[in-house]
Amino acid sequence: MSRTPIETLKAYFASFRDADWREQIPELFHPDIVYLNFASEEISPETKQALPWAGTWRGHDGVIAFQEMLNDNFDIRGFEDPDYFENGDEVAVFGVLRFTAAPTARDVDSDFAVRATVRDGRISRYHFYEDTFAIAHAFRRDGQWKVENGEQGAPPRFVPSSRNNGGEV
Repeated sequence: MSRTPIETLKAYFASFRDADWREQIPELFHPDIVYLNFASEEISPETKQALPWAGTWRGHDGVIAFQEMLNDNFDIRGFEDPDYFENGDEVAVFGVLRFTAAPTARDVDSDFAVRATVRDGRISRYHFYEDTFAIAHAFRRDGQWKVENGEQGAPPRFVPSSRNNGGEV
């Protein structure tokens, strides 16, 4: 089945809720897929510890491992009204990802963007960008974050924990 690059991305997004998603990976992704999830290829150990699905995944086995980790931690409710833009084999997608963080039961709406390359009807490069702070917050159990930013010499700011296990972050 020959699909346009946009149709290929739409098929991938639709596969998130399919029971047979593993069987769809070879038809949706090129064997040498490079799959980046909201990070450059180099991420900090702290980011990987807090968000283990972050980073670079390679090949069909990498996409399957990523998707399994995602499914263990996210109940993806859908991608709301994404806008697709195509330029040759390049696709950009912008929208809202709606999910529930499985460990905390927090519902989250995260703006997202994707830049993908489709080669021979399959995704060969996929880079997913999202609101990393909202994602991290959705999985945080307790405590506050001490953040030092702003004017030099300004006191640190504290980001409190949300004690609400439901509702939007």
